[in-house]
Amino acid sequence: MSRGGRARGSLSTGERPSGVSVAILDRKLRRVLIQLRPFPPGWELPGGHLGQSESVEDCAVREVLEECGLVVELKGFVGSYRWSGLRHVTDLVYWGHIAGGTRRRTLESLSSRFVEPTYLPKTLFPWYRERIEDAFACARDNATPVQRTQEVSWQQVGFFGSQWLEATRAVVSSGVAAGRWKGRHPERDNSITGAKNVEEEKTR
Repeated sequence: MSRGGRARGSLSTGERPSGVSVAILDRKLRRVLIQLRPFPPGWELPGGHLGQSESVEDCAVREVLEECGLVVELKGFVGSYRWSGLRHVTDLVYWGHIAGGTRRRTLESLSSRFVEPTYLPKTLFPWYRERIEDAFACARDNATPVQRTQEVSWQQVGFFGSQWLEATRAVVSSGVAAGRWKGRHPERDNSITGAKNVEEEKTR
């Protein structure tokens, strides 16, 4: 699917989605791009809220460019994800490849990196794991787009917060906060943010 086009197999949920995100995969379909959102802090897929008169595909392309500085080529529709529990909205997910641009840090994306799906950080927002799995299934196996309900509970929020505390304690125990922080940068330091097995994807 070219930029701005409609993905084949899109699901109709009978309601206008709240947001759209994109699983940007490398050309070999081995890694996915995740970004670190400052508040609430956590790793996620690039994406954002749908404008009032905006198509979902245009929103996906715009949000990736605004947040990461990258031009994305949408290749397919992954699925529709309905929230239950603390939130009651629907998000759509697409997958695609980098088509241009230059990766950069922004107020919405403090860091971005390619990771293998088996090395997702503990501080990834929990609902994205399933979405990333679905994206790889669509890209690798031409799987049918899904329609899922994902629960968001206070228990999940508490557990996610504990993961950040654990990551922070790991940084402190490693001596970073005791004088070896100088010169270290969260975009290049796995111990600070929890992401591992980082490998750059060249912009095409």
